[in-house]
Amino acid sequence: MRAGRLGHIVDIQEATETQDEYGSMGRTWETILARRAFVKPLSGREAEVARQIVATATHEVRMRYLSMLTPAHRLQFGTRTFEIGQKLNVDERNRELVLICTEQVAV
Repeated sequence: MRAGRLGHIVDIQEATETQDEYGSMGRTWETILARRAFVKPLSGREAEVARQIVATATHEVRMRYLSMLTPAHRLQFGTRTFEIGQKLNVDERNRELVLICTEQVAV
């Protein structure tokens, strides 16, 4: 993969369980590393869920291979958050990784 195509920077985040001062557990996301990537929008759609319009967008994110990345992680791209749906090893030689991600869009 040519470095010139990786024009974006995404933060890889991992969920951690934290306890607040009242003893209740909550999930927070912590950035564990930043990677150069290529982000390409694929599709978008709107649906009515519980009488509210929910819009989602699908993106393809390409980066150099990273074995530790799983769908339990998420990507932060600026102010946008991408949930990882699929992880594809492009050539089975551990050089390039393609992630199919979804983003919840505020309507």
